[in-house]
Amino acid sequence: MHGMKGIFIITCSNLFSAEDRWRLVTDRCRKAEGGAMDRILIVEDDSIIALTIEGRLKNLGFEVVGRASRGSDAIEKAAALLPDLVLMDIHLKGPMDGIEAAASIYGIYNIPVVYLTAFSDETTLKRAQKTSPFGYIVKPFNDDVLRVTITMALMKHRAAEKDELSKVLATWD
Repeated sequence: MHGMKGIFIITCSNLFSAEDRWRLVTDRCRKAEGGAMDRILIVEDDSIIALTIEGRLKNLGFEVVGRASRGSDAIEKAAALLPDLVLMDIHLKGPMDGIEAAASIYGIYNIPVVYLTAFSDETTLKRAQKTSPFGYIVKPFNDDVLRVTITMALMKHRAAEKDELSKVLATWD
């Protein structure tokens, strides 16, 4: 069941315009019928790396809906584009890093985040863990790791949405 994010957004109508809610619900319905690719937002401050990741994602069958190089831009684009998943570098341009941006994106918009970073030191890892990421990929990486991590993250998120909807529906009389 892929429409759970649509249900979440409809219940949080003060956060989203009617047009955004309609677009998300119809997109989720197409995806449930097998008619849409998973939509990914890339957040990476190095434009060459971002373009490389975009090409790899497209070759793997994902739709790249946008790119951002700053945390604040990532939050704005997540709100405007409502991707299925955000692929997030940790060290970004500007004052906000990827961990802060990821916390906002998942906390406000319920969009899962997978970190894609060159940093695996203990301090960074502990900070990232606090945001409940759906995956953590260390650069350099191969296409199989990228594909499997994204696929599993999306599956985990959709299962959690389905479970949450079941709980909500169980309370309705």
